[in-house]
Amino acid sequence: DIQMPSANGLVVISYMNEYHPYVPCFVMTSYGTSRLKEKLSEDVISFYQKPFDPDEFADSVMEVLDRLKENKQTKSIPVIGFLEMIEMEKASCVFEIRLPGKPPGEMYFEKGELYDAVCGSLKGEEAALELIPGETATVKYRFFPRKIIQRKINTDLKTLIEKSFK
Repeated sequence: DIQMPSANGLVVISYMNEYHPYVPCFVMTSYGTSRLKEKLSEDVISFYQKPFDPDEFADSVMEVLDRLKENKQTKSIPVIGFLEMIEMEKASCVFEIRLPGKPPGEMYFEKGELYDAVCGSLKGEEAALELIPGETATVKYRFFPRKIIQRKINTDLKTLIEKSFK
């Protein structure tokens, strides 16, 4: 569940992606959107809008188990899927991203809005545009630092996502 009383679903997904990347995750939430569901890879995450059909859920679990028996590997969670979950949850966090062949990066969110990004020597919007299209990233989600992060990105996330794929 994305929003849980004692834990944060994004932290759990991030942990699983980092330490157990081949374990499929199932997201169940009341706060989802069809756009978010489309962006998440079905090989990694099955997305369920509450209330959901338990038979459909059981079928999905069985399909995943069958794929695992056949030793089909799963893919990493695309960066865009995490970004949309952070925005949807209105999370304040630091989102660490490691992409093959690129320097590590970080994106800083305040209440679901992207405030700043860093990727190697790139900063701000330029860094965000470098990180957003990542498909096979290792990601880590952690809570926002105590210090105040100055807002350096004023473009909304949807626009940045569109720009990053042009």
